[in-house]
Amino acid sequence: MRKMHRLPNGFGSVKKLSGVRRKPWGAYPPTVEYHENGSPVARKAIGYYETYADAFRALTEWNANPLGDSATLKEVLDSFMEFKFGTRRFATGTERTFRGASKNLEPLYNKRIDTISPNDLQRLLDSLPYKRSGRENVVTVIKQTFDYADRENLIRKNPARFIRLTGEEDEHGVPFTAEEIKTLWEHTEDNTVRLALCLIYSGFRVGAIQSWEIRKETIYGGVKTGKREVPIHHSIAPFIRTLKIYKDTALRRKWKETMDALGMNHTPHDCRHTFSWLCDTYGVDEISKHMLMGHTLGKDVEAKVYSHRTMAQLKDQIEKIVM
Repeated sequence: MRKMHRLPNGFGSVKKLSGVRRKPWGAYPPTVEYHENGSPVARKAIGYYETYADAFRALTEWNANPLGDSATLKEVLDSFMEFKFGTRRFATGTERTFRGASKNLEPLYNKRIDTISPNDLQRLLDSLPYKRSGRENVVTVIKQTFDYADRENLIRKNPARFIRLTGEEDEHGVPFTAEEIKTLWEHTEDNTVRLALCLIYSGFRVGAIQSWEIRKETIYGGVKTGKREVPIHHSIAPFIRTLKIYKDTALRRKWKETMDALGMNHTPHDCRHTFSWLCDTYGVDEISKHMLMGHTLGKDVEAKVYSHRTMAQLKDQIEKIVM
């Protein structure tokens, strides 16, 4: 009997099926997704073959061009998630959110990705029974998947560039009080307190900190409505460049420990609501506030026309906050 090839990690597998079959050898792509208990999600076989050698050859050819010349959205999405997350047995919170949001694309799963139009994506997005924040997660999946397809030359034009979110923000939270902010400033030796202050004085969502780019006088980042540039408020300038960024699990633990120690009951997202409250309290103009927070201007034509703000003007506005 011919010796079977030892397959490298991430290559896939060749399995002999039970029973009497004309083509007993199955060639399978590598596992890219796992159930909550860590067990692998089975993938459809590439094909079935009479001999091990035939199955191995088919798997080798598949690895040379796994997406084929007419890849479906589901095939591209699976390939992108393998690229983005690898093959970890247990998913992080970010990965679970991404995979959960990706299931909303199921109506287009079997459509060739190079035939999907902006209207296809917009109709799908508008049909989702979610509030704005839920649809924002789906937009993230769409844009990142089609950017990946564009890089891999699987599409001629990127239809995701034309999709738009509609509706007002539906986020809820409780701002820190003036007294609580004063208490935070009294404990800046604590890294989590410094993190809270950086969020309070910048308006970013907590998820954005993983990909923050701290520039000379600005912070560049964002996770939902697109990346934006925000001037660094003078009060957080001394420690924002040395801020330690926690991963998901550590952040939740450190945050709870710090809030409990300070006698406060707030989530990281409350920092964003605090920034909004501070903007209103200290007279930051409405358009600058929307730009600083990454809000869309919706159908307000006048706001769109007069929404030009230089970074110096935004700096002047954010420095109105003197607490």
